[in-house]
Amino acid sequence: MRKFCSTLSALFLVLLLAAPSASLAQQTLGGITGTVTDPSGSAIPDVDVVAVEQDTKLTRTARSNSQGSYTLNDLPIGQYTLSFKHEGFTAQKFPGILVQADR
Repeated sequence: MRKFCSTLSALFLVLLLAAPSASLAQQTLGGITGTVTDPSGSAIPDVDVVAVEQDTKLTRTARSNSQGSYTLNDLPIGQYTLSFKHEGFTAQKFPGILVQADR
């Protein structure tokens, strides 16, 4: 019985010490997803999408798929400017896109 109690006490101590470190971890990444469409609402495939973080100038790129959808995952939190380019269309820029943690 005594060995069981000391083992249980040791296990409880390990769990107690591990809990604060797990609770201190914070998510610092987010993402941007969307669909590129023309003025009539039709999806545009193969659009080059560029995200530039406004403070650090970190740049990530994506390309829209056959349904016009794109995804930029694992972006550090911050403010981004999104640019869209496709042959035959006027390039577009959208500043001030806020990326928040785990959103």
